[in-house]
Amino acid sequence: MPRKEDNIPATLRAVAVVEALVAAERPASLAELTAASRLPKPTLYRMLAMLEAANLVAREPGARRYAPGPRLVALGRNVMLNGGLRTERHAILARLVEEIGETCNFTMLDGDAVVYLDRVEASWPLRMNLSSGSRVPLHCTASGKLLLALLPKAARTRLAAQLALTRYTDTTITDPLEMHRLRRVLHIPAGTEVVVTVTTGSADDLVLLYRWHHRFRFHNNGDGTFTFRWTTSNEPGLRHFGVNALSRGTLFDDAAPYDSQAWLFPFVVNPADASLER
Repeated sequence: MPRKEDNIPATLRAVAVVEALVAAERPASLAELTAASRLPKPTLYRMLAMLEAANLVAREPGARRYAPGPRLVALGRNVMLNGGLRTERHAILARLVEEIGETCNFTMLDGDAVVYLDRVEASWPLRMNLSSGSRVPLHCTASGKLLLALLPKAARTRLAAQLALTRYTDTTITDPLEMHRLRRVLHIPAGTEVVVTVTTGSADDLVLLYRWHHRFRFHNNGDGTFTFRWTTSNEPGLRHFGVNALSRGTLFDDAAPYDSQAWLFPFVVNPADASLER
């Protein structure tokens, strides 16, 4: 008696194999793909060989496991960059930028890098041009570290061990163990005064704090330190603030090298009577 799978066209069988492959959290074995696709093992083996020849599937060196090939990875990335999908996504980002006054990105993981699928800049004088399709290192970008932190622990451990962790600035994370601490977020009770102090070493610098769509100037203490104070809202939830420190030369001297540091700090506002044990 013929099986239901025998009536499926060969093209759709190949699509089913690709779907099973990309749904796996790690390179899949022939047995795992056989169970997921419900295809006979000889048929599946021939199909994998065909897909491998077309660079849609890659076999691990020295192993019998299969992973998405470079052509399939590029196909997925190009689908996300497709103009038809981008229009609605770009409009949502534009509304969000208008609401919070910050640059907003839409990114995805691509191996050991982050790919910018879309980006809308806030109306600040200093900008960074990252067009759709731009690739940036995973370990030293805000969205990259966020995406890495949200991965399942096993996937995060495996990926963090593979990263080159090249140092680009003094604050670049180069310790793989630090990647496992990215989930730790500061918890602050509602209605609590927050004091942020930034040390730059020069009283001529300018330090700014960004919250919502407002920009605030830190108080200059005159000794190379800058302080800003505010009180958290009474509404619990996830919040963030940004800090940007700029040298005087960056602001007023066109011939001076660009010297700026920026940080983004997520935090959670807890109800005033909530426990802070985390």
